[in-house]
Amino acid sequence: MVPLNNYRALLEEYLNNELNRKYSAGILNRLLQQRFRKGMYVIGRGSQAKRFSEMDLYTKSFEVCDSLVAYVKRRGYDASVVPTMISSDLAPNFRIRETLPDEGELWRFLFLLVTGLHYREFVVNLDKVSPEITKAFRRALIRDEYLIFRQEFTGLNVQKMLSDLKVPKMPLKEEFIFSFLVLTYFIKFWKYRKQYEELLETLPSNLRMKEYPPVTDDATLVVFSLPREKKQMFIFPRLQSLIARWFKDDSDDVPSVAKFVFSLYIPDKKYRDKSLGILNKFLYYLLRNEVNGDLLNKLIVDKLSFELKREEKPYGIISALQFLRSLEFYSGASRTQTKN
Repeated sequence: MVPLNNYRALLEEYLNNELNRKYSAGILNRLLQQRFRKGMYVIGRGSQAKRFSEMDLYTKSFEVCDSLVAYVKRRGYDASVVPTMISSDLAPNFRIRETLPDEGELWRFLFLLVTGLHYREFVVNLDKVSPEITKAFRRALIRDEYLIFRQEFTGLNVQKMLSDLKVPKMPLKEEFIFSFLVLTYFIKFWKYRKQYEELLETLPSNLRMKEYPPVTDDATLVVFSLPREKKQMFIFPRLQSLIARWFKDDSDDVPSVAKFVFSLYIPDKKYRDKSLGILNKFLYYLLRNEVNGDLLNKLIVDKLSFELKREEKPYGIISALQFLRSLEFYSGASRTQTKN
């Protein structure tokens, strides 16, 4: 088994799979948009430059990644690998000459980008989580036709994901709403695995499902936003604490926190952009295991005001009590720890 911190080897192993290469070609295309010259993706400068066709992003995926890391290591940080960075070519006055990119870190960023779950310009991944877990999660998404591979589109079918949660459809244009949706499905997958592990504990060891390592507080949710101009990266640490607080003790197939969050959305075309914007900001804090009271109040007031005015049957706020219990429980636990 490849060590968890050997991101180069992990990525090479991942790209040995033909389906993974097909999936990752779209992400590489987005990463290398600004390197597209006369029908080729150009990595490097002058005689040392390497050129790759669009087909090469699929057939030579690892070679493309290897060339990119080698170039960035020589030239300095670049948004193609580290989305928050400006290349020295674009902003030479801002280059930190004393700090050269660490090769291991470059492979880590590239691994998280290329193997992440993507939709439009957004990529979401889990770091410091066993590769066996992420592989099984990906297989489950493919099996349930949430992760699709078509000639016209490769990526997550977010509308099917929303529909199967029985929540309102929405135009997914916001990075943290998308991230929360991916996390919700990871929790559903993880819960399903745990339930079956418990059921099969009485069977002989050779017939049991493989037990995966636990998700710990070292695990992080990593979110990339990769528009053509300004690329961004967000890291949400202590994933286990987030899961324990908001996704605990759910007997239903759909986590109550997901029901609550998505029921706050106003789908009416007159209000939906504003509603999506506030909900996205609220989820930024929630993914940090925080609740922004002002944003929550705004979401609830806007939702109730809209529903009370409409002539059709109202779509209420769902699982509010469960959400408030999680909030109250956490606040009470924090006060207890402070006293101790």
